[in-house]
Amino acid sequence: MGGSDWDDGNSIAVDSDGNAYVTGTTKSSDFPTANAIDGSFNGGDYDVFVTKLAASGASLSYSTYLGGSDWDEGNSIAVDSAGNAYVTGWTKSSDFPTKNAMYGTHNGGSDDVFVTKIAASGASLSFSTYLGGSGWDEGYSIAVDSAGNAYVTGYTESSDFPTKNAMYGTHNGGSDDVFVTKIGADATPTPVATPTPLPTVTATPGAPTPTPTVTSTPGTPTPTPSPTPEPCKPKKLKVSPKPLKLARGASAQETVTLTCKKGLPSANRLVMAKIVSGKKRVTVSPTMIETDENGQATFTITATEKTGDAVVRFKYKNLIRDVTVKVRKK
Repeated sequence: MGGSDWDDGNSIAVDSDGNAYVTGTTKSSDFPTANAIDGSFNGGDYDVFVTKLAASGASLSYSTYLGGSDWDEGNSIAVDSAGNAYVTGWTKSSDFPTKNAMYGTHNGGSDDVFVTKIAASGASLSFSTYLGGSGWDEGYSIAVDSAGNAYVTGYTESSDFPTKNAMYGTHNGGSDDVFVTKIGADATPTPVATPTPLPTVTATPGAPTPTPTVTSTPGTPTPTPSPTPEPCKPKKLKVSPKPLKLARGASAQETVTLTCKKGLPSANRLVMAKIVSGKKRVTVSPTMIETDENGQATFTITATEKTGDAVVRFKYKNLIRDVTVKVRKK
C-alpha cells in the first residue's frame, strides 16, 4: 500500500469485526485515498496517513492524508468499540488540522504531539489537538478504554509541557522526560490518580531558620563548586560512510555523530536506526543506542544474500539522515 514515493507504516489496530486500521507516514502525492477527510498531500516533507481496510482485505473503507504544510508523522493508532480511530504522532506544522482542540495552535519548539480522533465513518474528525510545550514533544503510543478516554505517551523536552493532577509536575532534568496524558472522550484532560503528597516541614514560629556557614582555614582558599554544565542541544547529525557498498553476507559499521553549536559533541543522546527500504537485503544492529562522550554512536549493517539497494535511516528527534546501502555479489 503506497504511492510513488516513500511510505512507511508504523502502527496497526484491529476492531472486533476484523477491520484493520493503519497509520504511518507518506511522502507520496498519489498515496491511495478513499472516502477521505483530506484527499491530497499537504506539502512539507511528509504527511500522516490513516487507512481502514475492510475485514476481507479486498477494499479500503477509508484512507486519508492527515497533516499540514510541514513534516507530520503518525506513530500509533488505536480503535474503540464503536470503530472510532485514535492517532498520535508528531507534527512540525503550524497548520495541522484541529477540531474541538484543547490546544489549537503549535506550542513552539520543533515538534508538537498531535492527538486526533477520526469518526467511525471516516468522514470527519471528532477532535484533533496539539499537545506540547515550547520544546520538542513527540507522541509514540496511544490506547483507548471502553469509555472513549485516550491515553498517550511519548517524550518531551519542554519544561512547560501541560500537566494536570500530576504525580510529577515539573521536568526532571536531562534532555527528555516521558509524558503520560489521559484525554477525556470529549477531548479534555481527565483527572487521573494522584499519589499521596509528601509531608511538608513547617518552621516553628519564633525559631530562626539556621543558615549554614562555611569556615575556611586561614591561608587555605575555600573551593568554589563548579556548576554542572547543561547538555548542549544537538544541531547536526552526520553519518559515515555514505553511501555504503557491501558484498553479500558482509558487514560494515556506520558511525553517527551528533554535534551542537560550534561542533561540540553531544553525548548520551538516543539515536535510532531503521531500514526504510530493502528490508530483505540488510539488517542493522542495534536499532537504538546512545552517543558516547564524543557524540558518536556505531551501528553494524549486515548484507543478506539478496542483491540490490537498501536505505537505512538514522534519526535523533527531527535530525535525520538516510544511507543507501548497495549490496552486490562481490
